[in-house]
This record gives sequence, structure tokens and C-alpha cells, in this order.
Amino acid sequence: MIDVCFNVLHYQSFNATTMCVDSLLKLKGIEKCLIVILDNGSPNHSFELLKNRYSANPIIKLLHSIENLGFSEGNNKLYRFSKLYNPQFIVVLNNDIEIRQKNFVDILQKTYTANPSYLIGPDVYCPRGQEHQSPLYKELPSKVDIEKLVAERKSEIEYIDEALNLYRHREKTENIRKYVPYWIIEIRKRLKHEFVNLHYKQQFIVNPVLQGSCIIVTKLFMKNEELLFTPDTGFYCEEMILALRCKLNGYKTLYTRNLKVIHWHGISSGFQYVPSRESLILKNKRLIKAYSMYLDLIDNNPWKERKQHS
Repeated sequence: MIDVCFNVLHYQSFNATTMCVDSLLKLKGIEKCLIVILDNGSPNHSFELLKNRYSANPIIKLLHSIENLGFSEGNNKLYRFSKLYNPQFIVVLNNDIEIRQKNFVDILQKTYTANPSYLIGPDVYCPRGQEHQSPLYKELPSKVDIEKLVAERKSEIEYIDEALNLYRHREKTENIRKYVPYWIIEIRKRLKHEFVNLHYKQQFIVNPVLQGSCIIVTKLFMKNEELLFTPDTGFYCEEMILALRCKLNGYKTLYTRNLKVIHWHGISSGFQYVPSRESLILKNKRLIKAYSMYLDLIDNNPWKERKQHS
């Protein structure tokens, strides 16, 4: 039996994916695991480079999609493939995730034994912004919370020039923050009454919204679910909908700071901070669509009938 399948969704960035995979190969117990890489329709030659680097390694499987399936369906394809190996866990990773915690697999097994859960999320630390990204929320956002987010996205589209100027300002402050200790940034945010994610400091949180760059799927989830992400939102809010689905189905999920990963967010794009006008408008439109789908799922639970018959 395979202990863990590490699923890595690759798109274009050879350097990011090799950083991720090479960190996995250094983990203790990795010889009992499987690393599955899916090239998600990369238009460059990065998949050929990955094959040259890893095809001879018996614990690495390389998959290829001619078209870009997007985040949800790309990870669903990886999920279906990995389930065939009957692993204890499937670790779903962005290709910009690095795991330096050598005993990651052992800690994961002990955590699950002590706290059986359908999904488990680690502490996700992003050096770029000196922030801990998981859990996204300690509990699911309400309809009122989401409606406020929709209004913010619409406002950003309406006042796009002001929004871009704000990104430029943030880029300057981010360059300074690289040299400032995290605790100073945290205190400054508190004094300015800005949001600071302190939930990551808790050893365990039950039923939070886990950050999507690293989500661990257990046998409990695999037994009941053929797909990981459904419905497909088209790039955004997958974690919130997954958390909602788990809540409505009565699936326990768990955040633990005992597991740690590093999220090199932006490495694939060269750490560009300021988006173009077109990309920011497109992002906001996609977010509004995804938020609307989330609200619809709250009102019209598509999993209700299945739960009643389970």
C-alpha cells in the first residue's frame, strides 16, 4: 500500500515544479510514497524537461493534458488517478509549495490517528508577504460576508485606476517588509486595526476553511467522494466550496500547525505584484462569479439528497 500520494499540478514553470518535487524527494519515508505530476496543458516545453529529469524515478508518475483543465478539473484528474493506488492520504499541492519538514509524513500519520478527519490542512507560510495563509477562515463565511466581498470586487472594477495605484503602493511596502521581522509587522497591523491571521497559532482548529495551496485528503474522504473539487468555479473559491461541502455532508476537517509548508506564491510569474488593468478586471469578474456560485450552493444544497440516503 502507498502511504501518501503527493499530487502536483504543473503549468509552465519548470523551476517551481522541480523545487516542489525535489523537496518531496528529501522527505523521510518518501520511498513508500508516490509523487504524481500533471502537466496542465503547458504551452512551452517544460513537460519535456520534467520527463527528462524524473521519468527514471520509480516513485514519480508523469501525466499530461493537452488542454488546460483549470485548477479544479486538473486536481480532480490527479485525484482520480491517485485513488487507484489506494493511498492512506493524498496531499494536493500547488507547484509553488516547498516542504522542508523532513518528518512530514510521520507527523501526518500521527495527526490522523489522534484526530481522524476527512481533510487536513497544514500551516502555510508565505515568505513573500511574511504571512500565514491557512486557515483562510476559522469558520465558513456567511452570506452577508460574501455579499460584502462581491460589492468590493464590483467597486474595484468600477474604480480600476485607484485599485491599480493601491497595488503599486503595496508593491513598495512589500519590498520594505522583506527586511522587517514578522512580529513587528503583526503589531503594526494590530495598531492600524488591519486584519491579522492569528488562527494559525492554534495547534488544532476543527472545520475551518483550509487554504487551497496544500490540502491533505484522507481515506475517509476518498471512500465517499469521487471528485475533490465540485462544482468547478473556474479558478476561485474552491476552498470555500470544499469547506461548505464538507460541512453540509457532516465531514470533519482539521487545521494543524504541527504540519508546515512554505508557499512561494508568485514564483511562477516571477513575483510580479502589480497586475495589468485587463487581468485585474478579469480576476474580479471571476471572483464575482465564484462568490455567486457559493451563495447559490448555500441556498440550494446539492448534497442534501445524498446525505439523506447515506
